Amino acid sequence: MMKKITALGLALVLLAGLCGSAAAEGSAEPWVSAWTELLFRTRNVTLEGAAQFSLDGAWFKTAEGTYIQDGMNSLWRLGLTSPRMDGTERESGYTVIANGEKIYVMEVFTPGVYRTGTDDPQSTVVRNTVQMNQMARMAAVLAEQIRPMLGDRLALSESELTLQLAEGQTPALLDSALNLFWEFGLKRLFLVDYDMVPAEQENREKPGYITPFMELTGSTREIRLRETNLRMTKNGTLPETAEGSAVLDLTYTDGSAHTLEILFRGTAYNVGSSMVDLFDPADYGVSPAPDSTPADRMPEGYAVDQETLNMLLERAEYYRRLAGITKTDSLLLPVLRDGRRNLAELRYGREDGIVRLYQEIGMDGRLMNMTDTEEMGKLAAGSVDGYPGHEEEIRAAEEKLLEFLGTIDPEIRQRVQKLRLERYWAAADGTVLQFEEDPILDEENYVTFVVRTAPEWQIIHYGAYANG
Repeated sequence: MMKKITALGLALVLLAGLCGSAAAEGSAEPWVSAWTELLFRTRNVTLEGAAQFSLDGAWFKTAEGTYIQDGMNSLWRLGLTSPRMDGTERESGYTVIANGEKIYVMEVFTPGVYRTGTDDPQSTVVRNTVQMNQMARMAAVLAEQIRPMLGDRLALSESELTLQLAEGQTPALLDSALNLFWEFGLKRLFLVDYDMVPAEQENREKPGYITPFMELTGSTREIRLRETNLRMTKNGTLPETAEGSAVLDLTYTDGSAHTLEILFRGTAYNVGSSMVDLFDPADYGVSPAPDSTPADRMPEGYAVDQETLNMLLERAEYYRRLAGITKTDSLLLPVLRDGRRNLAELRYGREDGIVRLYQEIGMDGRLMNMTDTEEMGKLAAGSVDGYPGHEEEIRAAEEKLLEFLGTIDPEIRQRVQKLRLERYWAAADGTVLQFEEDPILDEENYVTFVVRTAPEWQIIHYGAYANG
């Protein structure tokens, strides 16, 4: 996944370079050749860059990275900063070293350890494949058609290129090209197939995702370049720097409009003199991760990456705190993503591997299921239908559960106006009640609760969907 994110960013840089250079007055060939040479044919180079991203005026990510290609060896170091739910900032990132087909991964979230994996070896920044070459040629052809439409908004010299587009000045053909390459990149790198995405959501509801990046890749129907300010320089036959800004207008599948703002800068240097040594754990002060599945054994497309996992864990802890759950069991790895239901399964236990707490959290951060399996096991027998003579206790518990539901999922709370008591347990350590949504409109999707009301309040089970 991390190599894929890198490749997507570099592919977008390639597109910008090709479109900008081929659109220039005069000879475009030196600039097109420069970008092609840098990304597809240069076997030894260092790239550094940074970018800041904002969605609808709210900053959500800053990235700073260095990529070194040294023949069949490469090093990719990325630092990420993003906002937390409580207003503080999260520092994350990773270092990936590739020695041929062998990959070594060190992540900020898990200091002192590394994981290993395998990938097809490559000796250039972007893998030089038949399809990538076809896409590069297509970008050059499309940009050549766009060139007459830009006029004096683009300036070119032998060593410098600048492009300035204000709102309303972007040619429609350029927007079409951007959409085609955006969809190509997502399908190739993240398995997001736009041919499977309806042009409009039938229910007109905006899909939810736990990170803005997931929202962008999963919800965007169309992108348009509102404005951009781009400057590139070239040193001889290779690009040297690129910097600027862009504002993109996004249309989601629910028809809603959004704005993505990007600030970026990058440079290429040390051509022919960059070095990446063979990985040695002692150089980084790390040892093999003792409790993880090697990266090359993880089912691609289902393993949750570490940054997303960290956000999921923040939500999971928040939900447990609201529910009164105080367990301190360890997270059991690996954490897998259920692609069919678009959620992650978090299991907590101890060294014996027995699951004592289970949570399912959607990629939109929504709590789908939370079960204290240890406590539920104590309630296997002894339940009684109804709870006569305790109407006030039942009503107080219902109000508190509805308040909990309104806090964690306001959308479901609008649907659920009332709960019905199904049964109770007169357990030795307190009374336990089971509630269900009332009325149940969908037998496969309805809310259930199991809650201990005394001596200490705790939600033992919450399920947003009866089918899991």
